Amino acid sequence: MCAGLKRKDKIRVGFIINYDFDIWLGGFNYFKTLIDTIMELPERKIEPVIFTSRKNYQLVSEAFPKNEIIVSNYLDPWRPAWVIRNIVKRVFNKDVFLARFFLSHQVDVLSHAGLAVSHTGLPFLCWIPDFQHRHLPQFFSKSEVEYRDRRFMQLCQMSTGVIVSSRDAQKTLAEFSPSAAKKSFVLNFVPKPDEGFVQVSPEALQEKYHISFPYFHLPNQFWAHKNHRLIIEALRILKQEGKMVYVVATGNPVDDRQPEFYGALMEEVKLYGLFDNFKSLGIVPFKEMMAIMWHSVAVINPSFFEGWSTTVEEAKSMGKKVILSDIPVHREQNPERGVYVSPDDPGQLAAALGTALKEFDGEAERKYAEKAKRELPERRAAFGRRYQEIVLTALTGSGLE
Repeated sequence: MCAGLKRKDKIRVGFIINYDFDIWLGGFNYFKTLIDTIMELPERKIEPVIFTSRKNYQLVSEAFPKNEIIVSNYLDPWRPAWVIRNIVKRVFNKDVFLARFFLSHQVDVLSHAGLAVSHTGLPFLCWIPDFQHRHLPQFFSKSEVEYRDRRFMQLCQMSTGVIVSSRDAQKTLAEFSPSAAKKSFVLNFVPKPDEGFVQVSPEALQEKYHISFPYFHLPNQFWAHKNHRLIIEALRILKQEGKMVYVVATGNPVDDRQPEFYGALMEEVKLYGLFDNFKSLGIVPFKEMMAIMWHSVAVINPSFFEGWSTTVEEAKSMGKKVILSDIPVHREQNPERGVYVSPDDPGQLAAALGTALKEFDGEAERKYAEKAKRELPERRAAFGRRYQEIVLTALTGSGLE
């Protein structure tokens, strides 16, 4: 099953998009933005080809209507074809069936590929989104740290090139594997907000989600390293000072590494009497999440660590003020209206929230939004050109960073 036509006048770049999207929604949005951006390039030299399983075909085909999509039973775990493929791979130490499958579809290079397809013999670019486990090992078990180190090292050794999302990640890569750093590429992600978000009115949001205005938006998954607790402590301080500040949080409430985290966080909200100050909506439709961001006073990202923060980039694309933790990646992202606070100091965050609320100016917001809208096409074009440059450089083997 496939959609679209094969075009060999362009370099055919294979993407395997076959994840549990409920768990890693950010990853799905990453690939959608990247591939949409590639398709917008004038005089494009590469052609994305998407491979997926039967299980994920409908979702993937709806998300990528302009792209060639190819379904394979080799990508459906525990189907007979998948089992036979993996038995043969173990025996011959080569992914014979998948290699032939990719060649039959004239794939020149695999992009953002993992170890599951590393034995096909095709050139492949791996993607290491971040090295969180090396910066925050306390959020991982010892076995998980060892597994990630082993997996990343194998990817570094076997790949044609390594894509990282920031200079900060590239620096860590150089410490982790100097040889991999020499064939690494920095690709800064530039998201495109859903175009329909501006049509979602404050009244519609209020009716559906019972949001109080004005509010700040915290659009992070409820994972321990995202540091939601700093928000709760800051709101506690503000309440003690008699100041009413309201935060609306969106994101997956499940953290597989710390499944008790969300429940414990909401217990603190209850303990401090902050139900009128902190509202968690969980996962909401992307367009509505963007509308919540659009109508907010400012966006907050208090995270202890990021590979390249999507929420910060989305806020930049809208021209929003961002109150963010003072960590190297956030400094590298450098939002125009960034206000930096220590991820360990709720007092700093409380002060920043109070100041932002006091200084909010609707007319100024409109001007920043218009400026961001004018600048977004070139930012996205630069993102697409950079990716195309990475593919061409990796295939020629010249000019590796």
